[in-house]
Amino acid sequence: MSTKVTGPGTTDVVGAVTGPVPAGPSRADVEQVLRQPERLVTWFQPIVDTATGGAAGWEALSRFHDPDGSRSRWGPQEWFASAQGSELGSELEALALRHALAAVERLPPNTFLTMNVSPAAITSEPVRAALAGRPDLSRVIIEVTETEAVDDVAAVSSVCAGVRAAGGLVAVDDAGSGYAGLALIAHLRPQLVKVDRELVEGCHADPVKLSLVEVLGVWAAGMDAWLLAEGVETADEYAAVVALGVPLVQGWYTPRPGPEPVGPGDHVVTELRSQRHRVQLRDAVASLMRDWPAVPETPDAPGAAEPPHVVVDPDGRPLSLVQADPATAPDARRVSPVSLRVRPSETVTEVLHRAMGRGSATRYDPVVVIDPRGRAVGVVPVDALVTRVLSDR
Repeated sequence: MSTKVTGPGTTDVVGAVTGPVPAGPSRADVEQVLRQPERLVTWFQPIVDTATGGAAGWEALSRFHDPDGSRSRWGPQEWFASAQGSELGSELEALALRHALAAVERLPPNTFLTMNVSPAAITSEPVRAALAGRPDLSRVIIEVTETEAVDDVAAVSSVCAGVRAAGGLVAVDDAGSGYAGLALIAHLRPQLVKVDRELVEGCHADPVKLSLVEVLGVWAAGMDAWLLAEGVETADEYAAVVALGVPLVQGWYTPRPGPEPVGPGDHVVTELRSQRHRVQLRDAVASLMRDWPAVPETPDAPGAAEPPHVVVDPDGRPLSLVQADPATAPDARRVSPVSLRVRPSETVTEVLHRAMGRGSATRYDPVVVIDPRGRAVGVVPVDALVTRVLSDR
């Protein structure tokens, strides 16, 4: 079992953590916890559905207490690292797993609980026994995480097959952290892929990170798996992953873990929904709409009003565009039929594709935005569509 040093927004363990770890508990301390299992308790970090802002599930996290009931001075990473070094890693992970499995009954309906197990421990007898102790693994997701090559992929796959047969699902943690993690995804074909926090941190300002998250999303979709962004700590990071279509997120922004499986508060849900709305609005052509006057058609003097404007029929439906044409003459104007009508909610990318598919004579004419009754409400210049798409890359 390996260990991982986590930052404030990362989800630590049912399983273990990786990286350099300060001096921690002794083997005797670990043995004492195994004899007194009530000293390990399960906390819960919400996993948020970006479509609703509410909790889709939780990740089970381990917290340790001293014999007097106070919070241990060592964090979960120290406990699991010391257990590994003392050759008790599988036993401690199995204890954490049993506590997490027992907590499933405390969840609200139609939600799930994820629990982290290292590849080294998942094939061990203690962990197999803990999984077998709950024949029905419905609403349970077992996360497999590793940053180094897994020694026996076949054995890990066999245990994961048993999890699925019992009604559970399989997740791979730390996707994008290295070749080993990607190879593990290819072998296990998980139903949930968790994006490594290193790719999420600051992703709103890093096009390379955004591209990598997008690639993982395409890969996950190809396996019919969900993508989850870990370690989301800011509104900007949340907006960035929502804009990529990531359906699930977790991190201190959505919010912090606690001793009960409680979802985000109403004020947090409202903010998360507002964030999604702002992202959707930016993706929609409505965010680029210009206000051109709608001028009724006059058979005796078509396009007589000052350009630019949209000529409309008696019901307000667009007929033609009138634009200044200084390339022809200082006061010249160009009248062209409306060649593309779109709804305000249509995406910028889709509308640009449709605009470029028009004939050469009208390809660069503004796109007319209409309401549900077909009335003109504004226009979107093609150059604004191109600029937005390029800026989002």
